[in-house]
Amino acid sequence: MKNKKSVLSICFLVVTLTLYSIIMLWIHFIITKEMNLKISKLYSIYPEIQNIEYKGISLSPLFIINKKFNIDNLFIKVQNIPFELLIKKIEINDFFIFNNDFFPIEISSESIQIYNLEVLKENIKKQDNNLNQFYESIYYFLNSPKASFHAKYQSNQYSIDLRFYLKNNLILNSSYHLNNFNPVEKSKNILYLKNFKINLEDIPLNTEKVFPKNTALQEVLGNNYKNLLINLNINYNSTQNNEKEANLNANIEIQRIINIKILSHFIIYNLVNLNSSSFEKTLFQFTDQNFLDEYYKNESIKKNKSIEQVKNDMIKQNNLLLIFISNPIIEKALQEMNNFIKNPKTLSIFMNPENPISIDSFLKLAKEDYFGLLKLLNIKFESNKNFIEINNEEYFH
Repeated sequence: MKNKKSVLSICFLVVTLTLYSIIMLWIHFIITKEMNLKISKLYSIYPEIQNIEYKGISLSPLFIINKKFNIDNLFIKVQNIPFELLIKKIEINDFFIFNNDFFPIEISSESIQIYNLEVLKENIKKQDNNLNQFYESIYYFLNSPKASFHAKYQSNQYSIDLRFYLKNNLILNSSYHLNNFNPVEKSKNILYLKNFKINLEDIPLNTEKVFPKNTALQEVLGNNYKNLLINLNINYNSTQNNEKEANLNANIEIQRIINIKILSHFIIYNLVNLNSSSFEKTLFQFTDQNFLDEYYKNESIKKNKSIEQVKNDMIKQNNLLLIFISNPIIEKALQEMNNFIKNPKTLSIFMNPENPISIDSFLKLAKEDYFGLLKLLNIKFESNKNFIEINNEEYFH
């Protein structure tokens, strides 16, 4: 009797596992079929896509419970781009079906790699003259690049994180919110940039190759500044009270020449339509890194003049502009520029419009009414002042 029960238990287990395996094979077939249909749709929507292939789909052993599966080794090839993307593994943790279409609830990949970079490098070096002048700078960004992403759906919103690495060093980290997510009416989707951070150091720039025809610039830079290194740090964060509003804090350094700091306050309604967005308070500060003092010394020797005479010559050239332009804002700008020439430390530009200015209005006025735009921006110039935080009312009243 015991043997009979054991045999029945084993048979039941075998039948159960067989049925489960058949169900899993059927699910695998359905998901693979849907995946192939989605790829076919991508070909029709984006004709520039040359090829999309993937090794296979692997289901979690508990797929019926947790709805987890992976897409393995996804290759993407785009026309006229001499490299391929390899996404080693896309992990999908749960999903929902809407109108017979598939939408992941949570999706991520820790390894998005670029292949055939050597071919790209050779094409840049040998064929494309426009890109070849930026050869060293482009090589910087082709140094073992890798990316990762994570997206999660919750309460009618997708939260998306994207990271980019060079030589395993994190250089870009950004987060987005796709609000009002509507699979049917995609026009209602609103994309917000939650935060954005870039950290790049020692980007090479060869001024002779990049600006070969600009002899005036080459003369100013001289032989000591032909090969430059650039540092770039950008922090963009939406405010806690309103994710439409955001602050930008950036630092751009051209080593041994100048440091540029930027603070700005934005109102961005939708990343998909940036022209409707606007900006408010903005500050720029340019800090000389002993470049102008070196330039004055070289000009002094070359022209057999004192350093003060070299400075006065530059100031006279600036003042010639006042013959052609009579505008209080320009006059103030030249006055502060002349102070900066005399004592090259910092030059700051402050913009504080009474009302936010949309990108559309800014671009239109820049073409049609330049001086009207300067007045609308409520722009002010200050030389040799310490960097002022954006909320400092001394300059924004």
